Amino acid sequence: MKLAFYLPHLYHWSAVRPLYRAARERGWTTVVVPGPSRVKRFGIFPVSRKSEVMGELQKEGVAVLPALPDDAPVVVTTDFVKHPGRFGDRTWVLVNHGTGFKSVMYRFLRKQRAVPYHLMVEGPFRARQIRARVGDGAYRVHVVGYIKLDPYPSMVRQQTRLLEHWGLDPSRPTLLYAPTYKPTSIFQLGEGLLRVTRSINLLIKLHPYSWEGKYAPHRHHRFYERLIHRYPHARLVPPEERDILPFLVMADAVLTEASSVAFEFAAVRKGVIFVDLPENLRHSDGEPLLTHTPRTLFSGAYPVIREADEIMAALETVLHPPAGMRERQEAVRNQLFLPVDGMAAHRALEVMESWFARS
Repeated sequence: MKLAFYLPHLYHWSAVRPLYRAARERGWTTVVVPGPSRVKRFGIFPVSRKSEVMGELQKEGVAVLPALPDDAPVVVTTDFVKHPGRFGDRTWVLVNHGTGFKSVMYRFLRKQRAVPYHLMVEGPFRARQIRARVGDGAYRVHVVGYIKLDPYPSMVRQQTRLLEHWGLDPSRPTLLYAPTYKPTSIFQLGEGLLRVTRSINLLIKLHPYSWEGKYAPHRHHRFYERLIHRYPHARLVPPEERDILPFLVMADAVLTEASSVAFEFAAVRKGVIFVDLPENLRHSDGEPLLTHTPRTLFSGAYPVIREADEIMAALETVLHPPAGMRERQEAVRNQLFLPVDGMAAHRALEVMESWFARS
């Protein structure tokens, strides 16, 4: 059996790398095809990054092709594909590169409801939300677990080594700040984030778009580049570090407003601190930007702050949660996710194998 992976952006690779590796272990022939990823040069001219993406994947030993081969009837993608019919008659499998609060996935699925996507989702909540927010369509939903997190159980013992690699003190708590690019809390917290966290380790990992200047301004990363040298306890993660898993292992908690990283920390029983945002954020057509706010979806499970001076108290709360909060966290996990057991990719492959068995 031949399985192709269509990768719109290089930073999506970590979402499906476990599936790629599991398929190879099962004897499948696998190939990765980068999409026409572009960045703006001099802030004006769009330049293709396809050859760069192919080179990066080849360094990892990944089989790469410039276009989808005709003999790959099943294609795994990390995002919705514009005009999928131009690729011929194929079975499309969607593993969302970042599943979280935003409504964009449901918006695209409604627009492509006639495309028979097979969506591999992390838990029963997402399956219910898709059906409720999209309605009837040719798509199918399969609850397989968090494929992206499959390597996590085997990585947890690397925490000390990874912290030392980054020049951080393993005896201190470590906080990951992972803002999304829109809406973002970068300027709401400001330099206060760096100032109040001096007694702990701080990792700042921006969304890739906050580096590229495509959907977010370059001032996102320039803000920290100007400040980071003043704060020895903090590290600004460079854009080349695309995989969230090492930082999920290193950090005891994540601070964010609406990043899908919050879901990943919650799924592996780590702390989450949310930065409160206005509740009337909307797309240009009036649809809410977020399907849920952290206050509603994670109500009672994790603290919500408004300003930097609240960070350290919130961190103490998530590191030593009271009993009621622990119970609420467990309830949220059971609602949102299958257990992170390293087997989600294999469950997805079993679904695919069942198609071939029936054909």
